[in-house]
Amino acid sequence: AGDEANYEEHRYPFAGASNPEVSLGYINIDRDIILSSASENACEVAAKCAWSAVKWFEPPEEASEYLARVNWISSGSACVQWQDRRQSTLLLVKIDVKSGDSIILHREQSDEWINLHHMFKLLSRPIHPNECLGDVHDEEETAELPEGSFSYVFVSERTGFGHMYLYTYI
Repeated sequence: AGDEANYEEHRYPFAGASNPEVSLGYINIDRDIILSSASENACEVAAKCAWSAVKWFEPPEEASEYLARVNWISSGSACVQWQDRRQSTLLLVKIDVKSGDSIILHREQSDEWINLHHMFKLLSRPIHPNECLGDVHDEEETAELPEGSFSYVFVSERTGFGHMYLYTYI
């Protein structure tokens, strides 16, 4: 081997190795400065200022080893999928990137393992539960949902088969 450095890339840690340390942060970048015809120096200064104001988020304790997916949702929040090392717990967590507040939207558990996928789809408007029941004959019969409500479709294999589920966060 001598003095030559060897590099090996592995997708997951070896059995018995320590858990990976995962961090999630948010940086608010001034898009206008970056995309304008400003000097290279102005872009560098803006980037340094943004990086110094990074907001870090703590992963949930029960599923902190894998940061699986991040999606933007309404009101500038992020929807983050976290998974534990055994890959038997998947949490869908809504994070307000300004305040740092978070709430678990969905928890998936399995005795075996949970197959990760890209089937998280934010819908263009929130869907009222009455709309799904076939009881609504016109829009006036559907009560308004509170501000900040949103709907999304998420796939689960908890039955042994992939099924799409509609969720509305109120």
